[in-house]
Amino acid sequence: MHVDCIVGMSLDGRIDWIKNPEKLSEIYYGLVMKTSYDAILCGSNTILKAEMDETSSIKYSNQTLVVVDSKAKIKNWEIIKKQAWWNEKPIVLCSDDTCREYLQTLEQLSIDYIICGKERVDLSGAIEKLEKKHSITRMRIDSGGALIGAMLRNRLINTITVIIAPQLTGGISPQTIFSSSDVSDFESIIDIRLEDCRTQENGYVLLKYSIVIANS
Repeated sequence: MHVDCIVGMSLDGRIDWIKNPEKLSEIYYGLVMKTSYDAILCGSNTILKAEMDETSSIKYSNQTLVVVDSKAKIKNWEIIKKQAWWNEKPIVLCSDDTCREYLQTLEQLSIDYIICGKERVDLSGAIEKLEKKHSITRMRIDSGGALIGAMLRNRLINTITVIIAPQLTGGISPQTIFSSSDVSDFESIIDIRLEDCRTQENGYVLLKYSIVIANS
């Protein structure tokens, strides 16, 4: 499977407190619409924070929403299914520790789920199952730094495109595109190769990198 990550941040790597989110969204979705994706991968917190249109009745995309939710956080699945940016057949990634009541609720709502991993979702195994069982071959991540970080640490992302907003935010809270435990050796550092570099209106910069696989 090919996995893309497109994310916006300040020059110092912060993904929060973007002063002009409308312009960032314009650039972001301009990139997204240029590629046909089978699925979009989100973390449960990203879905919980998203604004949902409870009256939505149109569909802009037929991609499948895939959500990591082993802790059974999401309750409003009926509203989520109606949103315009994906089809009405979401897939939930769960673990062995996901409560049975939640799985039963998903079954009652005719929502597919994949159990992979013990306490946490085994992302590598889940992606393999998404490709084999659901024929998903190209997916993009729309999530925060924790899920992106986990995907990067497991070498599950093929390309990452960073939209740099012309601002410096500062701060010490870890609101970055790559939220993960500190490395303990150089082998854990992920090498990337620059594929594209473009300036945008209003001082925004677009950088596209491919993830370098060992011995490639």
